[in-house]
Amino acid sequence: METTIALAGRSDLLSCAACSTRSFAEKWRKRGFTLTELLVTISVVAILASIAYPSFQGHVLKVRRTDARQSLTQTVQQLERCYSRYRAFDSLDCPLVSAGPTLSTTSIDGRYVITSQEPDAEDRLGTESVTLYAIATGAQAGDRRCAWLSLTNALVQGAEDNTGADTTAECW
Repeated sequence: METTIALAGRSDLLSCAACSTRSFAEKWRKRGFTLTELLVTISVVAILASIAYPSFQGHVLKVRRTDARQSLTQTVQQLERCYSRYRAFDSLDCPLVSAGPTLSTTSIDGRYVITSQEPDAEDRLGTESVTLYAIATGAQAGDRRCAWLSLTNALVQGAEDNTGADTTAECW
């Protein structure tokens, strides 16, 4: 069923798309997507996202390790200043260790705990040498490849994963 409309005395005939269900459905099919096309597109996007997201998460963890490296370097430099001034890393006159013989603070962004206490071992803050550890906390604790990083006053770097394997080359 088509309706004709005369415009200002013109005899041109126009078909009214809203008046014809068949005409409306044909035009919609030409302009729109079918359900199958939509489902295929969503599937492709989901597959790409499932590949990209773990890679993105790994990259974020890797970038956040700079927080540990910067904090370790900064804290070792502060302890070196204390050593220059007081002739001992563990001097209670040093502002970093004034609370006691074990140093413990958080990293710059708060993703690591900086401590002189080796994980599951003894304190490494001595008179003549110091080893500091950055232990991942919070969301960064999911970084299994670099569970903790270490730095000595001689700038010897170290790192271990959550199984105890040496990952210094990857983490530093």
